[in-house]
Amino acid sequence: MIAHQIEFRWAFDETGVPTPIQRAQRGAHYHCPVCGDTLTAKMGQQLQHHFAHEVMTECTPEAVDQAALRRLIALRIREALTLAQPLKLGYRCRYCGSDHKADLLEGVAAVEEDQTINDDPLDVILRAPDEKIRGAVIIHNMPLFHSESSKPLWDFPAFEITIPLTVLESFIEGDPNSLGWLRQGVIVNAPCPVWQSAGEIVRDGSLTREALLTAVMKAGKLALPVEKINGLRDMIRLNGAIHWLSLERWRELVGGTLSRMGAGLEIIGQEIHQTSGEIISLYYITLNSTAAVAGMWFMPGETNAPRIDERFRMRRATALDIAQMLIMR
Repeated sequence: MIAHQIEFRWAFDETGVPTPIQRAQRGAHYHCPVCGDTLTAKMGQQLQHHFAHEVMTECTPEAVDQAALRRLIALRIREALTLAQPLKLGYRCRYCGSDHKADLLEGVAAVEEDQTINDDPLDVILRAPDEKIRGAVIIHNMPLFHSESSKPLWDFPAFEITIPLTVLESFIEGDPNSLGWLRQGVIVNAPCPVWQSAGEIVRDGSLTREALLTAVMKAGKLALPVEKINGLRDMIRLNGAIHWLSLERWRELVGGTLSRMGAGLEIIGQEIHQTSGEIISLYYITLNSTAAVAGMWFMPGETNAPRIDERFRMRRATALDIAQMLIMR
């Protein structure tokens, strides 16, 4: 029995190439991009043309569209890779704040589809010869989030591009060999030549978190500016090393509760309880386009009651000024 209830716009042909219903041929064989079962091209006079399963399945039109777009993107990238055709992208760098331009396919040896890395589903992955990830494409059904507020999936500068599912339409109407779909994506993460040349940066987030805790326990308190060092933003100097500690990275490594104090001052505070009963309080402060971190070590029974006076409302106040207030006993 034909499952008329669910109509699909896309199918794979016998070679695995996505085909929209507008280009389906009578008598050709098609299969589902999701489950692999046979799809029939319904091209009668009474109904809108569509593909349909011969039996009921759990496949949805959205899942089929995503699988079709995933395959189309992978095919276009593989084609460009085979032809040694560069895919140049321009972007504002989240690591140094400069404008860069780089080739999406530089150092890429293989293209994979529908993979999961660290529990994150990725539609297309670009791998280097040593199997390291050089880039990824993620398809979104919802409107794209803005690159300034989105969080990359990893803490190293590799390409990460989000693509809206609506890009699928451009593969129907446009040149099948066009790579214009790239211009409709958001570059969430991308290579930074400054980062790549700065070998002294501590890149392991667990080491940064451990260094923070150790420094606070050793000194009893800590206040450090988050600054631009050697051309890279959001860095701190800690125990003779340089650590990358942007606000997004802090949320992942430390977490905490956000407090908005007015006049642009925001503080994320987190208490870390030790088995011995001691408490380490850590803070990430942003104010007037500046940032700083602070920490305090409290013995069992001590009261953790940081105080901030009205100086933060001064035009010249910085996040480091607030950090130093927070650690005053």
